[in-house]
Amino acid sequence: MVKQENLPLTSLRGVAALWVVAHHLVLRFVDHGVSTPDRFLFPGGVAVDIFFILSGLVMAATYRDLSPSGIPGFMIRRVFRIYPLHLFVMAGLICVAILLLLTGYPRPPGYDWTRLPGALLLLQPFRDQPLTWNVASWSVGVEMACYLAFPLVLPLMRALPRVAIALLVVALGVIEFLVLSRVGAVVAGGGAVARGFAGFTFGMAIAFSLRDARLPQWAQNLLEPVAIAAIVAALAAGRPELTPMFGAGLIALLFTGRGPVAALFEAAPLHWLGKVSYSLYLVHLPVIGVFAMAPKSAWLLGAVGPVFWSVLATALVLAVSHVCWLLIEEPARRYGARLARGQRLTVEAPAPRGPEAAGAA
Repeated sequence: MVKQENLPLTSLRGVAALWVVAHHLVLRFVDHGVSTPDRFLFPGGVAVDIFFILSGLVMAATYRDLSPSGIPGFMIRRVFRIYPLHLFVMAGLICVAILLLLTGYPRPPGYDWTRLPGALLLLQPFRDQPLTWNVASWSVGVEMACYLAFPLVLPLMRALPRVAIALLVVALGVIEFLVLSRVGAVVAGGGAVARGFAGFTFGMAIAFSLRDARLPQWAQNLLEPVAIAAIVAALAAGRPELTPMFGAGLIALLFTGRGPVAALFEAAPLHWLGKVSYSLYLVHLPVIGVFAMAPKSAWLLGAVGPVFWSVLATALVLAVSHVCWLLIEEPARRYGARLARGQRLTVEAPAPRGPEAAGAA
């Protein structure tokens, strides 16, 4: 198993998670008529598709030579990576719901007790109906399904020659674009599952196609800023569905070399953001919701406006994310790794600049 961390990919996951937070803050104020959609922050839901691509690449690079005997250990690692923090956040939401019930506070529409079991088991995205409880966890449920399919897809890709892998990257890239163009930001039902599997397998194919690949340094220095510019241009043009495609190009560049963007993404604050990105993603909606219900929150919004209110909410989200990462996420991940080592997780490590610790991987 590859253990060397790819710092730029870790940071990229953090930036994407923060973009999702900004998206939901903008969406909150748009829904309340306080502001209008922002061309760059409002489409932040597509950052989830970047997550899927990045996760597929990380899994394929890290566990490229996973053997059948290593599958139980692989699944133990995935379960302890995903579920402990999810269940902790859900426990917090249940406590909030009970407190609201006891105090007579009007219950927010997302607290549906009849759908609690599905939310706990991360099964919500597989039913075509509005999400409840921690809405953001829809993508975590889909990603867990991708992990279940990974040991089946992996040997198929591993058996392909390099030319076939290159063609597969093109084909899956086209499928990714068609899925995003057709289903958009859907977060439940078949469209949500298609978003996850299209992005995840696309990322896997990219990882296989880049084995031992290196660009000349001048090309790396040129193409990394071009990829960022393409993402910005797609958003400016009102074509957010193109963003994950250009994001995939940036992921590939950060995976294989080090140019100016990679150097920027190795900065300590961005690396920290990437480390806490899974916690950030899972806790941001509950924390923002509690912050909005807190006494004087409405007064604060009127006093300072939506932008500064959002800055304060984001600061609170980041603080809670760090605590959850430190006390829940990391201990659970390490415990899962110890259990997995007892299950003979048998893999080799041929991948360049292996990104094992890149976010939720």
